[in-house]
Formats: sequence, C-alpha cells, structure tokens
Amino acid sequence: MNELRPYPLDEPDRNYRAVSGAENVRQGYAKYLEDESRLAADAVEAIDFPTNPRQVATALLDALRAGGRVAVSGGRTGITGAAVPIGAERIISLELLKSTPLVRKLDDGQWAVHVGAGLTLQELGDALAHGLCEYPDGKPEQALFYPVDTTETTAQLGGTIATNASG
Repeated sequence: MNELRPYPLDEPDRNYRAVSGAENVRQGYAKYLEDESRLAADAVEAIDFPTNPRQVATALLDALRAGGRVAVSGGRTGITGAAVPIGAERIISLELLKSTPLVRKLDDGQWAVHVGAGLTLQELGDALAHGLCEYPDGKPEQALFYPVDTTETTAQLGGTIATNASG
C-alpha cells in the first residue's frame, strides 16, 4: 500500500515555516504543547511545519544533528495526553502535510482511498462527498464514504488509525 522512499540527505528542503525560541513557542504556539486532555508540556525550542515528505525528512535530520528529541504533532484531539510533547525539544507538526485523496480500484473490484498525513476526517468526508479526489481508475458508480462514526471531525486520519480511535 504505502511506499517509503528514502530522500537523499544531501538534498534538504528547508522551505517551510518554522518557529524557534521557547518564548516564541510559548507565546504564539501554546496549543502545540497540549491536547484535549488539557495536560501541557513546558515550551519546546522549535516547531516545524513541513508541507511535504522531503521537508519532514529535513526537519528530522536537523533535529538529529542538533541532538534533540522530537515529538510529532497531529490533530491533538486525543483526551489521554499522548500528544503532549513532554521531554521534546522540537515538534514537527503534520497539519500542513496534506494531499488530495487518491481513489484507486483494487484487483478484487473494491475501492480504496489513499490519503496523506495531516488530512482531517472532515476534509476526507468533504473530498469523498464532492468528488474532490484523484480518480486514475475512473470514478466509482456510487459515492464513497468513510464508514467510521466519527466523534471529532477535526482529528487527523493517521491519528485515528494510530490510536484505534474514531476521532
């Protein structure tokens, strides 16, 4: 299904928004230090907002070279505190890492939707309902939908899968 492609370390892409300095993070980006549990971490030193996989690789490489610990931030809609970046010096936010859903027909005739990290349940539902997807194999006869009864439509799809939650 998903394919991991290595990116050459000699081709970094730093063309993304980043915030640095603990005070800057604390003042303007405090929401990244907590989730819906209302637990909170101390300020981190930097937050990166990559928009593509190469930028994620660059941010991770920079963190590795700096020797800091990294927390990955998704939708932060969980209520268990799992998204609180305790002990991290840097956050990599996935909220801008979006792509148009890709609808493919499988060999068995079923349809599958491929999405990128950062896509919310609301965005997926809208894309499926309004045909705002890529359809390289043609459109299905019936409209597709995400069958999970979501509780929080601002949750990111990857987070719901990673935590076995409905949003």
